[in-house]
Amino acid sequence: MRVELRLRGPQLPCYPGRWASPASPAGPGTMDHQSPWVVRTVRAVLVRVVVGFFLLVAAMGIVSVVGIRRKSAAVVNAVRRLSRATKALPLKTAGTGDAYASVVRHVGRTSGKSYETPVHAVVTDDGFAIALPYGSGSDWVKNVLARSTAAIVYGGRTCPVDDPEIVPLAAATPAFTSRDRLAHRLFGVKECLIVQDAEMSAEGR
Repeated sequence: MRVELRLRGPQLPCYPGRWASPASPAGPGTMDHQSPWVVRTVRAVLVRVVVGFFLLVAAMGIVSVVGIRRKSAAVVNAVRRLSRATKALPLKTAGTGDAYASVVRHVGRTSGKSYETPVHAVVTDDGFAIALPYGSGSDWVKNVLARSTAAIVYGGRTCPVDDPEIVPLAAATPAFTSRDRLAHRLFGVKECLIVQDAEMSAEGR
């Protein structure tokens, strides 16, 4: 006696080692064929994003340098606002040890409040010199000139200073390093603030 078994319902095509559902009309291996194309597309997008980012940074750098050299009010004011917004970071190490940045402590000419501003101060024979890449119109410079006194935190010590004066940068050029002088030429720095060490001034009187 022979028994025949008949299966009812849709038949699923059989492939060696795998099953394919009728819901997958593309058949097996579709994703395998698409994977190289997806990878190439993702790589191309990432390359364009990275290149675009670096081009944007380069463009912003060029605009900043040119704007500061020409003393463009829009660029200088934008850089000042950015410096004020981020000054908390350099203030963490400014004025300590061999830190590049020092700190100017000054009092507002109208508000009477105390402020701290990170700057790059270099030692001179009788005080300090500070190059002014944004010119003499910065608020901290106006405060120091109006009060005629301030304090500079340099190398871990606080130095009272007085007799501030704006002079041509050339008058203090020897006090700056070659790297500083290169930056001054790049940004077209023309002015410098010099201050006297108040303790040395008192001893000389």
